Parts: sequence; structure tokens; C-alpha cells
Amino acid sequence: RPWFDVTAGTFAADPTGVADSTAAFLGCIAAITGAANPATTTRLAKGPMFIPAGTYKITSDLIIRSVQNFVVMSAGAGQVNLKLSGIAFTTAGLLIDGSLDSVFQGFEITGDGTEQVTDAIRLDWTTAAHRSTSANCFRDIRIRNLNFITGLSLEGNGSRQVDGTVIENVVVTGQQTAGAWSTSGNWQNGFAFGNGTFGNNYDHAAYGCGAGGCYYAFNVNASGVSVYSSQPAANAVDFYINPGAQCVINDIQSQNSQRFLVQPAGFSAMPVTVSSVVFSSGYVASDGQVIQLTGGTWQFNGFRCLSTLSGSYVPAVIVIAGDGANRPGVVTLNNITLNNTLTAGILPTASEAQLVR
Repeated sequence: RPWFDVTAGTFAADPTGVADSTAAFLGCIAAITGAANPATTTRLAKGPMFIPAGTYKITSDLIIRSVQNFVVMSAGAGQVNLKLSGIAFTTAGLLIDGSLDSVFQGFEITGDGTEQVTDAIRLDWTTAAHRSTSANCFRDIRIRNLNFITGLSLEGNGSRQVDGTVIENVVVTGQQTAGAWSTSGNWQNGFAFGNGTFGNNYDHAAYGCGAGGCYYAFNVNASGVSVYSSQPAANAVDFYINPGAQCVINDIQSQNSQRFLVQPAGFSAMPVTVSSVVFSSGYVASDGQVIQLTGGTWQFNGFRCLSTLSGSYVPAVIVIAGDGANRPGVVTLNNITLNNTLTAGILPTASEAQLVR
């Protein structure tokens, strides 16, 4: 298949970042997908999009819709900068709506200070797209210096399929201040999976990804999310997990976040496994609670709290509760290190907590 270079021919995107390159990118996308109606047709990509090294000014949503095998290649995250500008963005800097077996890799998304987007990147399947969304890959992407609500959104819309996404070496950096986190304004989620309608959003996996300076680093309201080898930092909550299916959190080193994990009320018996974690922070919440669990089935194996300020262990607290009389919190703790007494550091409440330690 031929390559489609966004700087070549009639596309003529400006790699200096001076001229607006939005139309050039959209023109290149249209050339790759063809003119068939995306609401009624799945468009097979005619070739990969190539983005040479440079900075590209983008002023409205870049939309890739109802596609199969769409591939974005570039000179690399340190070489290609999609610089968002202005407030004309409707949904996302990059909106992928209806996509099968596509790959997006090797660029960064930043802003020029005038921009505001809901999502830096959004993967979805709306009624505007014929093709359902499955088996896509995001690789080697940086999202930073940008006014966003969510960095990479796989929230979906609750009624249509978004599944099987693989995310590798994607780093999202927000600008919330450690110790003064807010649930309003920008930088709410580094990564967001699902919206609580579990049947259509499942089986996502993230490898070597990280989020910092956000309220939630990983906001999980989906069926089946796995996160491996992550280093979240300076978030209010590293993992907010409301699972609709089994989830795995493995090999995590957290630095200077307020809490490591929160599971809200809203019972789920789905198993979640958390293993090989070091939580290191000088910003633990005043109540000392590092983990808050309300219902569900949990396995912790190898969890250590260590202060970044003194090198001593954090006097951390793990709170375990059920979600009503017949909805217990069932938790197994193995190899846990807290600078606290057993009875003060691990708190099964009177509300249906079942604990093995």
C-alpha cells in the first residue's frame, strides 16, 4: 500500500507550527479512508499516514471514522508534536470513532496555552460510524502541557462496543498540584476506561503506561482492565476501580500520590488482583487511608508503603467494607508492609467485611 505523507502534495501540512495544519491532516485522512459514507460503510485504509518530524498546529478535532487497518506512523514522540490551539474542539484533539485493527503511534499532543479539549485522544463508537470499535493499539504517545479533562479516553457511550485495546508506553501528564487536588477543572483523568455500562466496554490492557498530575491516574468503570509496569505520580488517586469483570494491577511504583486505590460503593463481586506495588508518598491524605474498598473480591500480594520524605514506612491505612448486608468486601492480604499496628493499619469495618491476612 502507498504511504500518505501529511506534508506532501496537496496536503502540505506545515511542520514549522506556524500555519494551521488541521485541513491538511483531515485531507490526508479523507484520502486514506475514501469518500464512502462512514455511517453505512466500513472503510479499509488505503495506506498508512506518515507524519514527518515537526510541530503541527491543530485547531479542531481530527476525526478518523468507521475504518479498518488505519495506521498512523511518525518520526517518534520526541519528534512529532500535534500542538492544539484554540477552543474550537468539540470532543477531542484526536477522535477515533469506529475502528478495527488500527494502530496509532509515535507522536505527542501538547497545547499552545489557548486550547481546551475534553479529551486529548478519544476512542469511541457512535452512531455516526458503521464500524464497531475493537482491537486497536496506541503506542509511544505523550500527552503533556495541554488543557484536557481526560488524556486518553476509552469511556465509550455506554451502548456501543469498545473493546480489546492495547496501550503501550503512553504517558499522560496533567498539571494538578500535589496536595491541592481538585475534582473540578482540567486534568481529571489520565486514562479512563468505560462509563459504568459494562457489557460493551471490556478487555483493555496497558503496558508501561503512566499518568501524573491528575485527579485519577487510571479511572476504571469497564469490564476487564489490566495495567502492568506503571509509574503513576502526584495523583489524588492512582487507581479508581469499579470493575465489571476481572482486573489485574501488577508491578506498580507510585510516587507522591494521595491514595493508591479507591473502590466506590456499587457492589461488584468481580475479582481484582493487585500485586508487586510500592506506594511512596509524602502527600498521604490526612485520614491516612491509602486503600479504600467497598465490596468486591480483592487479592493483594506484595504491597509496601514507603515515605519519600524520611525513608520510613508510611503509617498507612487499608479500609475494607461491604456494600450492604449481602454484599461483602472479601479481601485477601499477603505480604503487606505498613508502618502501623495490625489493628490500626488494616480496618475491616462492621459492614460485611471478610478478611484473610
